[in-house]
Amino acid sequence: MQSLIAAGQAELNNKNSQIATYSAQLNAAQNQLATIQNQLTIRNNAFDALTQQFNALQIESNNKNNELEKRANKIRELKEMLGKSQEEVLNHKLGIKEGVLEILIQQLEIDRTRILALRNAYQELIRARENYNQGNINNADNNIEQIKGELLDRRIGVENMQKICRKTEKIAKLRIEQEKLYQEQFEARQQVLPYNDGGRN
Repeated sequence: MQSLIAAGQAELNNKNSQIATYSAQLNAAQNQLATIQNQLTIRNNAFDALTQQFNALQIESNNKNNELEKRANKIRELKEMLGKSQEEVLNHKLGIKEGVLEILIQQLEIDRTRILALRNAYQELIRARENYNQGNINNADNNIEQIKGELLDRRIGVENMQKICRKTEKIAKLRIEQEKLYQEQFEARQQVLPYNDGGRN
């Protein structure tokens, strides 16, 4: 009987030892889990901090983009106002010079189509000079000389012919300035349209 009790006691001690081992393993596992949870919490906190920094940077970037957009719009408005002012000045100058030339044409009884051809020839000459196109410069010069000859043949006098040429050349220059201004305004509008379309999407 005593041997049975001793065997039972030994088995109980063995079980207690196993329980102690399992308990130690469980404690170790719980400690590892707690460590992992702490590390995960630290990483989550770091991730949250990075997310907040990213959001703050994004807000700052959006604010800067909005500020840049406002400035770009202001610049476009100012350019448009400047373009309109230049257009008004050019139109006024053209109106005066064309009016003076028209009076001269009527006084000298000159065919207006020849003056129109003279103006076109001066415009061609100015464009050819800007583009350094010698062939077109020669053609425009020849056309101008031909029309000058026709005016002299009508006996309008050298002085009046020179006056007509000077006034016509000035009008040609103003018209080319006007064309350039219209081209700049058109290009500015073309740049605004894609910008606005992009803003809507």
